[in-house]
Amino acid sequence: MKRTREITTKPIEVHLMVEQPEQFINLFRQTGADRLTIHAEATTNLQGTLAQIQAAGMQAGVALNPATPLDVLDYVYDVLDYVVIMTVNPGFAGQAFIPTMYSKIAQLNTILHDRGLTLPIEVDGSIGKQTIAQCKIAGAQYFVGGTSSVYHPGKTLTENVTMTQQLIKGGCLDG
Repeated sequence: MKRTREITTKPIEVHLMVEQPEQFINLFRQTGADRLTIHAEATTNLQGTLAQIQAAGMQAGVALNPATPLDVLDYVYDVLDYVVIMTVNPGFAGQAFIPTMYSKIAQLNTILHDRGLTLPIEVDGSIGKQTIAQCKIAGAQYFVGGTSSVYHPGKTLTENVTMTQQLIKGGCLDG
């Protein structure tokens, strides 16, 4: 990651899928991460770990697995910079999008609005041609590109990135 930081000024987000993520905060701060995402279930002190991430100078995000209820966020909004809704069960690429995640995104969007918060919602898992528009309508602002979008086989990376950008902007696709 240090090499990546040397060649770009773009924000670097690290999504940790480990237990006790607090052990890795300083490592990723030192290597140049701007945003650090942890899973709500991965730590026994979610509020404290998010506060540590922010104190280290990074934005702090929480990833919610499909079965994780939104109320897990109730007591951490003050130390939270963004929320990641996992739209597949984490573990491996190529899984199908879980359709009930559209309503979870919309519910979180409503909660944030009702609380007067402007935290961005990010979606991760099978985000591509079939899912981006509806995720955006539900309230997602960040979209993680994977095998359903930017790394989809059959087209070049440049073609896939262009298509994904067009989908996010709400444009029409040819073919």
